[in-house]
Amino acid sequence: MNRLLSMALALTFFIPVLGVQAAPLAPDIARLAVADMAKTLDAIPRAAQGDPAFLASYRLAPDDTSAFARIHKTVAFSYDNALAILAFSAAGDITRARRIADAFLIAQKRDRYYKDGRIRNAYRAGPVDQASGALVPGWWDEKAQSWLEDGYQVGTATGSIAFVGLAMAALGRTSGDDRYSASALQIAQWIMANTKPSPAHSGFSGGYIGHDPNPQKITWVSTEHNIDIASLFQALGPRAPKDGLSIAQILVQKMVDRSSGRLFTGYKTDGQTINADLSTSDAMTLSLAANLLASEDSAKAFDAIIRIHSVDGGVSFSGKRDALWIEGTAQWVVALTKHGQIDQATRTIQALMRDRDPDGYWRAIRGAQMQTGLSTGLNPDRADFTYLPYPHLAATAWVGLAALGANPMDMAP
Repeated sequence: MNRLLSMALALTFFIPVLGVQAAPLAPDIARLAVADMAKTLDAIPRAAQGDPAFLASYRLAPDDTSAFARIHKTVAFSYDNALAILAFSAAGDITRARRIADAFLIAQKRDRYYKDGRIRNAYRAGPVDQASGALVPGWWDEKAQSWLEDGYQVGTATGSIAFVGLAMAALGRTSGDDRYSASALQIAQWIMANTKPSPAHSGFSGGYIGHDPNPQKITWVSTEHNIDIASLFQALGPRAPKDGLSIAQILVQKMVDRSSGRLFTGYKTDGQTINADLSTSDAMTLSLAANLLASEDSAKAFDAIIRIHSVDGGVSFSGKRDALWIEGTAQWVVALTKHGQIDQATRTIQALMRDRDPDGYWRAIRGAQMQTGLSTGLNPDRADFTYLPYPHLAATAWVGLAALGANPMDMAP
């Protein structure tokens, strides 16, 4: 623990591109979050020497034999690792940010099947070798006596890869290395070419799920995905694909429910019917952080978050309010900070200190489990996506960003 604290205290914070406040909201929490990730990255073979690597998304006990652990033991979700890049960049730790970003560069160029520059939803955690490329995660199934892979993990979700693009764009500007900026542009171009809406202004679709060479195209449209895409296209400025920013922005604004103030989740699989069955807090917090709403709609969205999603200490994912969502609460802090509610933002992020696991990393939730109402790749027709209180990379990175006062959703040049 002393080594971790000394590492944390040694970190300095400098960020020219993520829109931080003049001073971090909670510097001690920010240092711990970044130090937790740094310690984990440095423990990966060869990563301490600067070789590319992906961070595992969950910290799991070696003797955990649960189904969740079996499926996620080696998983490095791209979204989670993109957040780690953003948090390292925000803390001025460009060296560690580049190690993860370099792994994404290899993943883009040396996929086992695709040659179009797409990013998969997940890769295998650990060192990434230039010669063999980025490996996909999976697990050995004793009953089937075969190697299995999750259709979501090997697929490509539009919002997840938009976050990778955001991270690469940020690092390109911070480091001056155009390879990262070029990677971000390639991701934006892939989104435009493969998920472009039809009819026009119906929003970018969800991406692809399933196994190569014939993954299934996702036809539903996510509000949260389009927020991520708008943020990426905004970060790219004049280099972004033409009309992409306006397409995403219009979709987000069309999802405002004037009667309740919340944002609808998006369109169902026909790409035209609004999905009003589920309320997700990130559609509101991230749209506020990205400043995509009119001032009147922003005020109503703040009220809707509190009315529909608030729990003791922050927010939950859905209106069920079955647990405190750490990642989502940190997003809420970023939104509060963006709109000048600094006192509430500071109180909220400081209260999350109790959710840090003693061995490092913030837990995904405070509670026994949290249902999202969404499905996984294993059971695409059933709402089985559930958060459990495992120490989680995405939660830790979002806590670090929020504590720094950094806003990855607002990086306009």
